Amino acid sequence: MEDDLNIIDDFLDDFEHICDCAYNEEYLTTEESNKAMNLKEGWTGLRTLDVKTRYPDIVRKIEKETDKFVDRMHFYKIEGDEKQWLWDNREKAMTPHRDGYNWAGVIYLWGNTGTYYDGELVEFKKNRMVWYDAENLHMPDLTDEDRCVIVFFLIKPWRNFGV
Repeated sequence: MEDDLNIIDDFLDDFEHICDCAYNEEYLTTEESNKAMNLKEGWTGLRTLDVKTRYPDIVRKIEKETDKFVDRMHFYKIEGDEKQWLWDNREKAMTPHRDGYNWAGVIYLWGNTGTYYDGELVEFKKNRMVWYDAENLHMPDLTDEDRCVIVFFLIKPWRNFGV
């Protein structure tokens, strides 16, 4: 049985390759992403569209570790002007949120800041997977370096028990 907060270090076997892939992805603003995915989400930074079908090995590994299905997975980064905006607007930027999923998580790729979960800071470490109860308050820490993570949202597996 999982805890509310789960941390696994050295998660990706091909970490450097995935970082290279992340550098070469196409990133969208919130407005562009919402339009493309027909959503109304609010987040800062830049994010890819859902990449779970393009990285099946990562999806399988997350699903094996969590015993849940990956519903969505994105590369998400904060850099340059966006990073400065966050520092200039700390009160707005440092507002914890809940996701529209039961569970969510991140895999840290580069940067130096972690994630606040239920008021406690989970420290950044390259190639660390953190997954948690997304109904509890959480948020990324303010960053002074460019930051990139894989963010994923999980759902319970549906099982047909002999019906």
